[in-house]
Amino acid sequence: MSPRPSPTAAALGLQNRVTYAQYRDLSGQLQATLSSRVRIEQAKGMLAERWSVRADRAFMALRQYGERHKRRRTRVGPCTTRSCDGEP
Repeated sequence: MSPRPSPTAAALGLQNRVTYAQYRDLSGQLQATLSSRVRIEQAKGMLAERWSVRADRAFMALRQYGERHKRRRTRVGPCTTRSCDGEP
């Protein structure tokens, strides 16, 4: 017969499981944030080149467009490379 784990070991195991799940979720959120930031930076660079303006002006244009059309910047950025008419 195998020995039963002590209550302390069981509690530690549960705590580790909760902590792991929290860090896994945080990791996913950080990855999503990084990916969206990359898309915004790409869009900003494309607009700056097309319009021959500085990157901060291109970002301001992205932000203003998103505000006018009630879209997040992460949804507006990819629209610089394709048509987004009718997209929510």
